[in-house]
Amino acid sequence: IQAPGSEFDPEATMLGSDRNAAVRGAIARLSERERHILSLIHVQELPGAEIGRMLGVSESRVSQILAGIRRKLKDQLDSYDTAAAA
Repeated sequence: IQAPGSEFDPEATMLGSDRNAAVRGAIARLSERERHILSLIHVQELPGAEIGRMLGVSESRVSQILAGIRRKLKDQLDSYDTAAAA
């Protein structure tokens, strides 16, 4: 009898669940404006130019803000990964 694949692995499921919680927590720590921009881009799938018009900034500025958001999230998740590996 062969053991089921990793998709049925309770440990992997728990780690995935913990990671999802870490991502949700990292997003919750963003400013309201940053969360709003993430929502516009990833949930409503609006282009940067349209978001810029909505916020009264250039498309380039939206891109800069998004880069900052991604950097913040990456830093927070890197910290989570380091702590989880220890």
